[in-house]
Amino acid sequence: MHPSITSARDADLFALGCCQLGAFVPLTVLTMRSPAVVRHLFNLGRARFPMVPSEFLRRMQDRLALSPDLRPYLPLPPATASLPLDEKPKTSLQRGITRAATPDRTDRLFPGDIAVHRPGGALSLANGASGVLLAQHIVGT
Repeated sequence: MHPSITSARDADLFALGCCQLGAFVPLTVLTMRSPAVVRHLFNLGRARFPMVPSEFLRRMQDRLALSPDLRPYLPLPPATASLPLDEKPKTSLQRGITRAATPDRTDRLFPGDIAVHRPGGALSLANGASGVLLAQHIVGT
């Protein structure tokens, strides 16, 4: 939370923005020491995860902008994707991921690393089905 945000609603929205950024670049605590680092973290997350919709990034940026310390350092709104989702070709990797789904299993939907076996890991955005399904939705599979 940011100490200057007095509205409970804005404090929660700012915290959500930090959580969203932290899902891509888990270093948001650095912004407390140096607010200018938020631009680098935001751009790093955007570069590492180019499939994230620009609308999601805009909302995340709006939430982070609730902090008067971070606001001047946030980047300009991201550019939209160059191709509509329905024009992106389906690769063999995308087909393989779809075929790897095992909806009959009770412990996980997709294969993953050891983090899938932690509580909630099989459904998490970082390691579980939520992340796989989001990526599939974004690329149109």
